[in-house]
Amino acid sequence: MKTTWEIINIITQHGGKIEHINSFTIEDVTLTEKLFVKMAKDLGWNSEEHYCETEDELLEEGYFENNNYDSISLVWSIIKHN
Repeated sequence: MKTTWEIINIITQHGGKIEHINSFTIEDVTLTEKLFVKMAKDLGWNSEEHYCETEDELLEEGYFENNNYDSISLVWSIIKHN
């Protein structure tokens, strides 16, 4: 019997190298989105200086990179297990 999980990941990079991958179940989408926005703000995102003018646009884009090549991504994954 195959099992399938759909998960959402927050991936942070520092200097072009993956630093952290945090994975959450789809039941935690709202929590994950709030955490993504908070982490993007911690990296320097703000609506007045960047191309994504709202948090909703930032979530839709699913990616932010600052001037130091630190970045954060919001990525959906499907994991299949036999």
